Amino acid sequence: MELPIALDRGSKQSLQAQLHEQIRRLILGARLKPGTPVPASRILASQLGVSRNTVVLAYERLEAEGYLQTRGAIGTYVNLELPENCLTARRPESVAASRMHGSARHRPIAFEGRAQTIVNDKRLACDFWLGRPDPRSFPLKAWRRLINRTLTTAGACLTEYRDPAGLIDLRKAIADHLGPTRGINVGPDQIVIVAGCQEGFNLTARLLLREGMSVAIENPAYQGAACLYESYRARLVPVGVDDNGLCVDALPDTGAALLYVTPSRQYPMGFTLPLERRLHLLDWARRTGTRIVEDDYDGDFRYQGSPITALMGLDSHGYVLHLGTFSRSLGAGLRLGYLVVPKHLVEATRQVKALLDNGHSWLEQAVLAEFIARGGYENHLRRIRQSYAERRNCLIDSLQRHFGDVTVSGTECGMHLAWHLPRHLPRAAELQAVAAEHGVGIYTLESGGACDLGGCAYAERTVLLGFSSLDERQIRDGIERIAAAIDVARTRTHEAIASTWSGAAAPARMPMAGGRVWMEGIRP
Repeated sequence: MELPIALDRGSKQSLQAQLHEQIRRLILGARLKPGTPVPASRILASQLGVSRNTVVLAYERLEAEGYLQTRGAIGTYVNLELPENCLTARRPESVAASRMHGSARHRPIAFEGRAQTIVNDKRLACDFWLGRPDPRSFPLKAWRRLINRTLTTAGACLTEYRDPAGLIDLRKAIADHLGPTRGINVGPDQIVIVAGCQEGFNLTARLLLREGMSVAIENPAYQGAACLYESYRARLVPVGVDDNGLCVDALPDTGAALLYVTPSRQYPMGFTLPLERRLHLLDWARRTGTRIVEDDYDGDFRYQGSPITALMGLDSHGYVLHLGTFSRSLGAGLRLGYLVVPKHLVEATRQVKALLDNGHSWLEQAVLAEFIARGGYENHLRRIRQSYAERRNCLIDSLQRHFGDVTVSGTECGMHLAWHLPRHLPRAAELQAVAAEHGVGIYTLESGGACDLGGCAYAERTVLLGFSSLDERQIRDGIERIAAAIDVARTRTHEAIASTWSGAAAPARMPMAGGRVWMEGIRP
């Protein structure tokens, strides 16, 4: 039997590779059916005018891939079970037929919850989205060099399970970093590597919560934490914040299963919890037996003064769990963070992590450990702190130039500002819509990844403006567009109202949605 094969000796592809591919196509196209014998290597070599070794090597490769099968001295045949058939599930006819008769009945799923707003795929001329590092700041050259170096010594690290708590070198590097920067003196055994803060929330919930337990939480709060604890059927107890962060005096006297707090920089308002309140908070935790989940939100980006020692650094009784992430300092795409726990929770936390995912990706951990240990991370932080501080200053200056003496919070640290709107400007949701019409993304608490758990004083008149991913030209252009957008909206409203007065003089103050007045004094 001769096979319909034509080899191109002028092709860049080797004769052996061409032969392999054409026989494979004949098999997959059913021109060579399962169980069919193929020509002996000598016969096919003579037919094609190639060496027998070329045919033998092509046959051996096809046999290794499962397309051919050698039966001793009998010969070589097309395999009865082709590899493609092993990759595709065949649905029995009875199953397909049963779907035509009535709808299936399923028990309800156990999960109840909602996800936070975290992905932003808007295409705007200027987007003040929050928590987004400047992609141009990522240390790409150093990272590529470290990846190549790490892969050369990987050995079995890429193929074997590792400690679910994380790579010991990375945990040591993080412990060394936390000592001087956060005042936290812990050993690497107290650190568990997580896929960002969200997995850290899951770990703390698995450790500390059962259905019906109470979780005290800031109001307004970070959506990711509130939604997560809510999904465990916990009862959220909102606690208000003021210009100094969490109102510790408003915490429940009976305590809670846990308290979630962002003391370094309250999310979303940007307030920093002062030392006096931190000590008061720890006294409350000891008195009530409440464990505290300390989310070190934006703790790496402080522009004024020295950082206050973290709650965990002040805690001598083991009530605080400290959560940090590299999502904002390096990038969320790495999915790297860490949870620091008191010694008495080390083993339980390690077991929970093993049940969740058996540990994080080894390569990213190894590269980050080297990056921190060699001083690259600290140098990176210094560079972007300076850059972000300049962008923060540019944003404040632009707001003042167009809107006068503005009130903002969160200026001491972080990657965004909270702009507290005066009464003569529209409410946050209205201003967001007006700005979007002019290609600018600004955000209310809800659309910016925060939530009002009821009675929040900041919800209606606070706009969140992220500045870390924008350069100064984009920041100035964005704020100018917002001012122009308000002028356009004011003119439209003035004309619409004037047209309804049938020639009578229009009122000097024109009410907008909700009866609020915002037409006067918009620009100084």
